[in-house]
Amino acid sequence: MHKTNIHKTTFRTHEGHYEFLVMSFGLCNALATFQATMNEIFQPYLGWFVIVLFDDILIYSKMVDEHLLHFTAISYCLLTNNFFFEENKVHVCLCYYRIPWSYYLPNGVEADPKKLKVMIAWPVPTNIKQLRGFLGLTGFYRKFICGYASIVFPLNRFIEEGWFRVDSKSSRGF
Repeated sequence: MHKTNIHKTTFRTHEGHYEFLVMSFGLCNALATFQATMNEIFQPYLGWFVIVLFDDILIYSKMVDEHLLHFTAISYCLLTNNFFFEENKVHVCLCYYRIPWSYYLPNGVEADPKKLKVMIAWPVPTNIKQLRGFLGLTGFYRKFICGYASIVFPLNRFIEEGWFRVDSKSSRGF
């Protein structure tokens, strides 16, 4: 994505504004529009018992009867705003929920072990494009990696300053 277009991908969540460095899912503004709409209609419930992650609406509760009340409130919000469920995508009263990069469990969020193995086995980047790919993958897991910002700071500097070289002696791209 061209640098002058990055601001066009900005979307808002209940935790703040974000923007993509590459276009997500190959869709133009669809993600931002959906996220903004969901944040608006669920505003009273965000962070209390619902969270919207890209195209997933997660309703979380401690008790089953409470969950059914929360599900009813979210259903009402969707229906009154002309949104409908896809029956094959609705899962009620799960003990955990898996999204492509994490698991939502009763005790919190955990990283997907398969993705962690991919990060560990990732080949050493040899150019800026490969380095961006690696940082994109690891960026999803920054909350699980102690000191992530400090670890990747020098790598981000390589990208910002526009230089990156491969040292053939050490086989490291840094």
